Amino acid sequence: MNRKTCKPAVLIVDDDCDLREMIWVILRRFARVRTYRAATNSEGLRKARRYKISAVISDLGRPRGGSGFEFLKEFRKAHPKIPVIISSGSGTLEDLRLVERLGAFAFLPKAYKCEELAEVVMDALRSARGITTLVVSGSNTTFRDNSGRATGSSSTTRPKK
Repeated sequence: MNRKTCKPAVLIVDDDCDLREMIWVILRRFARVRTYRAATNSEGLRKARRYKISAVISDLGRPRGGSGFEFLKEFRKAHPKIPVIISSGSGTLEDLRLVERLGAFAFLPKAYKCEELAEVVMDALRSARGITTLVVSGSNTTFRDNSGRATGSSSTTRPKK
């Protein structure tokens, strides 16, 4: 089996190009996942249909290309079991309640630390795959299900220091 096919994929939906790139770098380095990036709801939904997505992180407020609420509603219709993490720097308590009602896996307030983002994404991936154990050793990651059986693995090359 090709290791790359076992590596989970995370879709990043955010209209801010710099933020999309920053999240991409964080997830590749700390969570060791494949990533796909989209600037608008329609692009994100297209990529979710085209690629096997394991989890999504979406910005809540986007002045262009639809809101995170709209994306979450549409995505949930087509992919009810894939966890969606909503992130916002200006979310209110009412936003948090609505995101929860719409079925988001988590709400991640900005500004977050790299490790916080990676941890929430890994929790979402474990949840989606029924995984209770994630073993990280060097540049290798092994996913184990509830019975302890390895369900997949991935490896990455860390940047040289």
